[in-house]
Amino acid sequence: MNGVVTILSLALNALSVAFMVAFWLQRVKIFHGILHAIESRAAVSFFDAYPVAAGDVVFLGDSITAGGQWSELFPDIAIKNRGISGDMTKDLLKRLGQITSGKPRKIFLMIGTNDIGLGAPRELTQRNYRDILDQIVRESPGTRLYVQSILPREAERCEAVIALNTAIAHMAIERGAVFVDLFPAFADEDGSILDELSPDDLHLSGQGYRRWQSAIEPFVLEETG
Repeated sequence: MNGVVTILSLALNALSVAFMVAFWLQRVKIFHGILHAIESRAAVSFFDAYPVAAGDVVFLGDSITAGGQWSELFPDIAIKNRGISGDMTKDLLKRLGQITSGKPRKIFLMIGTNDIGLGAPRELTQRNYRDILDQIVRESPGTRLYVQSILPREAERCEAVIALNTAIAHMAIERGAVFVDLFPAFADEDGSILDELSPDDLHLSGQGYRRWQSAIEPFVLEETG
């Protein structure tokens, strides 16, 4: 009898913990959604006021892109930073026309890590990514598109990151875009992002941006026809 009581007690404790974890994750998603909506609205308004132009090089993505001081990293290039913190592939897809309407010279795209972090179905993320690439090619065919791999993050996310990067690479190559594989330059032996390149296993330190700059500099500076 005591054994049955112990098993029931452990089961109830496990259910309680599971409920608490699920409740916490739901609150995190709600909080993220509120913050993202506020920041996105402000950013999109700013982007409307300062639109992309034909000669621009656009950096497009989420907070990792948004955090880069690209005009300082490439001071002689006309750059527009169009990263928005918290953006998932679905969010970028909604605002993409704001970019393609300006017919920029180049786009450096990095998006998808928030899809992984927030548990979006991989199939949905890949479909959104495919739609993003197709819209750029269709609406701004003269733009040179550089599709950058998602950076490593926590070790436990390594498999998901590699799987999405593999899909992204195929989609980019099929559409004539340049695929820039940044993952090896940022990954530790266990597949996590190197400690010196990130303070939180996601966003980049100054050294992280310096490494990113070095990796893409030939593509930023190369002439396009």
